[in-house]
Amino acid sequence: MSNKLLVDAKKSIAELRSGGKGTIHEPPSPDDIRRYRAERNLTQAQLAQQLEVSLDTVRSWEQGKRNMSKDNVGKLK
Repeated sequence: MSNKLLVDAKKSIAELRSGGKGTIHEPPSPDDIRRYRAERNLTQAQLAQQLEVSLDTVRSWEQGKRNMSKDNVGKLK
């Protein structure tokens, strides 16, 4: 995931949590998610554990079958 996308997503989530309206962002693309994992040397299973989701969920994100929720974007470190 590009750093700009991650920063924007985290800012938006923080704003929502503080009572603001937040900003609508596109969910990360499958390529962004794979890039995020690669940059951190994470397996799909490790990312699933970090985000407290199933391995199938991470696979679905990377295959473009499902979009990552705002909550899970906010959990990315």
